[in-house]
Amino acid sequence: MWYVIQTVGGQEQAVRRMIERQLSGAVIGQVEQCFIPMRERTVKRGGEWRLVQEKLFPGYVWTIHTGTTFIFGLTAILVVPFIKVYTAGISDANYVQPLFAALIVAANAGHCIRLPYNMIILAAGHYKQTQNNYIVVAIINILVSVATVKAWGLIGVAIGTLVAMTYQTVWMAVYDSKHLIQWPIKNFLKQVFVDIITVFIGYFSTRMITMQEVSYFAWMILALKTAAVWSLIAIAINTIFYRSKVLRIMNRFLRKRRCI
Repeated sequence: MWYVIQTVGGQEQAVRRMIERQLSGAVIGQVEQCFIPMRERTVKRGGEWRLVQEKLFPGYVWTIHTGTTFIFGLTAILVVPFIKVYTAGISDANYVQPLFAALIVAANAGHCIRLPYNMIILAAGHYKQTQNNYIVVAIINILVSVATVKAWGLIGVAIGTLVAMTYQTVWMAVYDSKHLIQWPIKNFLKQVFVDIITVFIGYFSTRMITMQEVSYFAWMILALKTAAVWSLIAIAINTIFYRSKVLRIMNRFLRKRRCI
């Protein structure tokens, strides 16, 4: 059986060594190997062709942040129009709650973004060292929800979930940076900054795109238009802040096109 572990970009070797140190003598005999997926590729440098090794799946954290921001950003924009279509003709309650939808989507996005940081903690076996974090998160969720639910109802519950998830994501990133990997916390803050910029620009650039009628076909047209605008925005912003990663993806795509 194989286990795949997500790591912060550039820290694969450090995580591999950390895992090997954590394995006891009794367990090490049951583990055949812990390795980083690599591939060999021929590249031309200085007029000469050379055989180089490169990571098979680079940029996990950036990919997760960017993908999560794109998918959940679109979801936050499109979920309310979809609810209007889905509940058309139903008048027993007002199901269109934009703020509640945005908060729940944001909380779920936070859950996805924290995955690579959580995986590093699990890979290191730091269960006991981090167990208090989960208790604090639960307390924060309950306290904030109870404090706000009377005034705002379900929106208050969503606020509690979002606050707790945000705290846990930041806490895990800081813990990884301090105790597990040599990864400056400023890298995490930069990525979050890029995520926030993408969401804000994407929202203000597409909020004027509306459905021409309340129907599933009109919603699909809206989704296609919105996704197209968000794609351009995500590419442009990430080209500014993560130019090398975007160019790497474009080069891979062009190489595959040439091979077809």
